[in-house]
Amino acid sequence: ERASGRAEVEAERLSEVVSDMPTFHPDRDGLPCSKVYTVCGIRGEKEGWFPFNSIAKHCLDTGKCEIWPPEAAALSGDSACSWDGGTCVRAEPLFVPRAGALEEDDGYVLSTVHCSESMRTTLEVLDAKNFGAGPIQKIDLGELMGWNVHSSFEPSGAPI
Repeated sequence: ERASGRAEVEAERLSEVVSDMPTFHPDRDGLPCSKVYTVCGIRGEKEGWFPFNSIAKHCLDTGKCEIWPPEAAALSGDSACSWDGGTCVRAEPLFVPRAGALEEDDGYVLSTVHCSESMRTTLEVLDAKNFGAGPIQKIDLGELMGWNVHSSFEPSGAPI
């Protein structure tokens, strides 16, 4: 019983990776979860973190962080990397559970990639369980679209 109407909250840094717009299995909304997916800005120190150029899977129970694409993963670790973030901007990832999924990371991570060099926009689909392997599907969405920040998923397939 909460007579005072107050609750205690603890803050803890999950990773050194600069991340934003977390997403997770929708069945875990309001509950503890162990897998979180974020959009990241990974560049050299002088280049800053924006715009976002990568996505990550954070395993909160182990502390492991997987980053896609590999160039960003190399820059975030101990190895030297001269990657400038490329010419692509990534949007907020979206986790979509696989039909009948029982595990928290049994599903797909979707993110649009806006590339100024090719003047195209692509939807990348990653298998959440095998995140580090990269996209299992890339879908060309056509000419370069304006960068979208947020996304949503309607499991029934009904128009939003």
